[in-house]
Amino acid sequence: MRNFCIRFLCLALFALPLIGSIYGCSKKSNKISGPPNRPFNREETGQNFLLTFPRSGTNLVSCYIQGLTQRPIWLIDQKSSPHLANNRLSLSLDYSKTPIYRSHKGDRFEGLNKSGNKLILIVRNYKECIHRESSYQSDEKFVYRSDEEFANFFLKMEPIVKNYIKNLATYDQWDPQNRLLIFYEDLMTSPLEQVTRILSFFGEPIPPYLTGEFLQSIGDQTLESYHSQHKKTGGSHTKGKDLKFHSNQISPSVLVEIDAAMKQANPHLWETYLNRYQTDI
Repeated sequence: MRNFCIRFLCLALFALPLIGSIYGCSKKSNKISGPPNRPFNREETGQNFLLTFPRSGTNLVSCYIQGLTQRPIWLIDQKSSPHLANNRLSLSLDYSKTPIYRSHKGDRFEGLNKSGNKLILIVRNYKECIHRESSYQSDEKFVYRSDEEFANFFLKMEPIVKNYIKNLATYDQWDPQNRLLIFYEDLMTSPLEQVTRILSFFGEPIPPYLTGEFLQSIGDQTLESYHSQHKKTGGSHTKGKDLKFHSNQISPSVLVEIDAAMKQANPHLWETYLNRYQTDI
């Protein structure tokens, strides 16, 4: 009984403020200082990096990390100095902790020490994320490109496809001991398992309040924030529920053609990471 009481007290002292902030019932901590100027030094080791392609769960993973570790996330997508990522859940962040640097472009990580820094890559089905990223807005209506237009992105290896491949190549060249691959689809179907992997990778403890319900609360608030920000471009179309929402709008023969183009572009990356996305007809 005494041990139970001690455990409960520790949980109350350390977990409840965080849980409260996630569920919107607590104020930010006054004990956590504001962000210092954070220059990005490519020669440093012991840094943490998050690489994602657009429309691949970037914001969800970021909110999971911030909500469970209080680590700040800095964007290095621009050529200028890193700047803080949007704190979508208005959480208290601990700027004394080793931050995470995030980018959509693998070339931003060139020159880094691949054996002295940690890298997480989030991978989503290329037919889903590239289709969503390449669609456009017209007269306040969301318009998808034709099958032919979409296929040409891959057949001609347009920059948007090269960027996707570059991200995979960056991960593939990283020290296996210091890299972690998370498939978007696994994150959607098994969030508890994948988030546990992320925390362990960063050397963070697994908190007792880490449950499916807790992650669902983070996910709901993240989705609401994201949808509000991007409502002019359709917000989230799938809301994480339909893993083939975009592919289902493309003819199967075109999907097979796209698969063949990706396989031909880089057979090693295809066999190692992407063949799970091969279209079955």
